[in-house]
Amino acid sequence: SIDVHEQLEARVAAFAGTEQAIAFSDAASCCTSTVAAFAKRGDLLLVDDGVCEPLRTGCVLSRAKVLAYRHNDVADLRSVMAAVAADDARKKRAPGTQRRFVICEAISRDHGGDVAPLKEILALKAEFGYRLILDESLSWGVLGATGRGLKEAAGVTDALAVEVTTVDLAPAFGSLGGLCVGSREVVAHQRLSGAGYCFSA
Repeated sequence: SIDVHEQLEARVAAFAGTEQAIAFSDAASCCTSTVAAFAKRGDLLLVDDGVCEPLRTGCVLSRAKVLAYRHNDVADLRSVMAAVAADDARKKRAPGTQRRFVICEAISRDHGGDVAPLKEILALKAEFGYRLILDESLSWGVLGATGRGLKEAAGVTDALAVEVTTVDLAPAFGSLGGLCVGSREVVAHQRLSGAGYCFSA
């Protein structure tokens, strides 16, 4: 990174109300790299079955266990989470021994632009002990009173309620590259472990 990248990251973090942001030279590798940076073999990903190809590729590269739930169907997501919890009880496994994520898009690229039920997903992830990776590529600049995306449109005031957010700069910003916003820890981890960041040029 050079100074203009760091300035962009600071301005994006301020815009999003998060602690930090990290810029990628390619939007697809931003999504792919972000998922693979946080999930590894032995972890669990609950993935909306309608997510875009870069997110699916990230799930494959992570080598984590992937369970799909029906697109934007919170009842099915609850059912999958409940089945995992029942399996934990059977195996006497503490949920905290495994990193667990829900992965979805704020606005679907491949399903007619429908909007994810974010508040319900946040309630479920809190109830069952998951983190959320949310792709806001099509919602930034479109949803919310000031264009801050689905979180703003849904009235989510805690910027870190969604642990990891990815954004493609092309749709609303007319530029190249991708961004990931979140806590200091989320960004610092990717500067060392995100292949799409470490090996970009």
